[in-house]
Amino acid sequence: SFYDWGAYGVGPNIQVVAPSVFSSQTLPFTVDIQTANGCMVTETVEVVVHPLPEAEIQAPPAACEGEPVTVSASGGVQYDWSDGQSGAVITIVPTTLPAENIAVTVTNEFGCQSVASDFILVNPPPAPTAEANPMIICPGEETTLTATGGVNYFWSNGEQGESITVNPVAPTFYNVTVTDGNGCTA
Repeated sequence: SFYDWGAYGVGPNIQVVAPSVFSSQTLPFTVDIQTANGCMVTETVEVVVHPLPEAEIQAPPAACEGEPVTVSASGGVQYDWSDGQSGAVITIVPTTLPAENIAVTVTNEFGCQSVASDFILVNPPPAPTAEANPMIICPGEETTLTATGGVNYFWSNGEQGESITVNPVAPTFYNVTVTDGNGCTA
């Protein structure tokens, strides 16, 4: 037997790269078969081609190192992320400076898959310093606490600002949370 698939080649089996489609389409393939006794037969095989999913990632352009962020994907019914998570919405904790690469394999209702990838710029946390001047005082005396390394300063006693004046009546520890221009805290 001899098989002639026209422009697609000859032989009992051929491989055809499916075209890009935006909706499911049925594509006919015609083969002329010459049997061993010389008879010609024409057969048509119909192949259904489903579209690939339009995979997209929605992620913030930047994040702070070590702080969780939410990323999401769309375009399918199943989402498998490069870090092993699954689902349309996941939480990641970026730790790779200067950027965290993320990728998702999106599967549509037909089982067809596409991959989308993106990166998130990862900002390091601020490196604040704090000091007291004077460092040693008597009960009821004032000292000025000053922090640097950020743009916003939140002190453990509820005050805000780069410098605050305190007059503790007993030995006291003060903590400061510093936020930098990228919104990262330390």
